Amino acid sequence: MAVILGPTGRNFAAGMSGGLAYIYDVEGNFEEKCNKNTVDILPLELDEDVEFLVDILVKLNLNPSATDKMSSYCQKQGVSKIYLLNFDRSHSGF
Repeated sequence: MAVILGPTGRNFAAGMSGGLAYIYDVEGNFEEKCNKNTVDILPLELDEDVEFLVDILVKLNLNPSATDKMSSYCQKQGVSKIYLLNFDRSHSGF
């Protein structure tokens, strides 16, 4: 799993071989940079996803006010969940 909290380069996910990525799309242009031939880009809609991501940020010892802001932002916009197109979600643990 990867958590990207900033801009990405072009052709993101071209080398992904499994797993999951959470992308915080700071610049609002992630979809233009992502290799959509290999992955699904899903909005972060479920409360469980938001809680999971915020829990990771807390474990990384980020500032509590930053995690509160991130939680609020995650629920509104800007964070996507990236899966490989052929990734078997039922056995992924995610």
